[in-house]
Amino acid sequence: MLLELFLSNKHPVFAILTICLVLLSVSIHEFSHALAATLLGDQTPRYTGRLTLNPFAHFDVMGLFFILFTRFGWGKPVQIDPTQLKNPKRDMAIISFAGPFSNIVFGFVIILMMKLADIFLSGIVGLYVIDALMPVVYITFGLAIFNLLPISPLDGEKIFIFFIPEEIQSHIETFMRTFSFIIFLIILAPIIPGGYSVFTLILSPIYLLIDTFLSFLGLL
Repeated sequence: MLLELFLSNKHPVFAILTICLVLLSVSIHEFSHALAATLLGDQTPRYTGRLTLNPFAHFDVMGLFFILFTRFGWGKPVQIDPTQLKNPKRDMAIISFAGPFSNIVFGFVIILMMKLADIFLSGIVGLYVIDALMPVVYITFGLAIFNLLPISPLDGEKIFIFFIPEEIQSHIETFMRTFSFIIFLIILAPIIPGGYSVFTLILSPIYLLIDTFLSFLGLL
């Protein structure tokens, strides 16, 4: 998906800006996991060098491949030691939610940057900046929604487990981890007529809301 930017009419400098911001979004996502864990008492992320915004500390090869060619992906999981947390089940849910939440916040920051560019930059430069930031908004929100899916090993699994009664929690976890690959295929494969996937249907109303908001701001 991102590589297509170089094949479009977009100025290459602004295409690079788009890619850098998307990769920064991944770094912020993983850093937020690390920061939340540290604040909740687990110093493992600090000791393993993950309490940083340095993108090279957070990139996962396969996750980066997906980001470059699709609208979603992931970073290298942050190592957490649940025994260092006061309330492991609750705290793991908070730590897991911190990543997608940071993407949502970053998405709104990018929208703010677009509006500022619309106000203060005129002519072709302003259009280039807005054009470069536009895909970052959709990809960043897409990353957040993707990671909130209740599938192992995504963040949504830990959030989902938090709401599951203790007596069936282990059974749900076993099921999710055993059949996660099959669930991924069902959700991501283009099995719906027209080449759509279940995840596409999940994203569609979110993207519609973003379109509506951007239109309200005069950016579409």
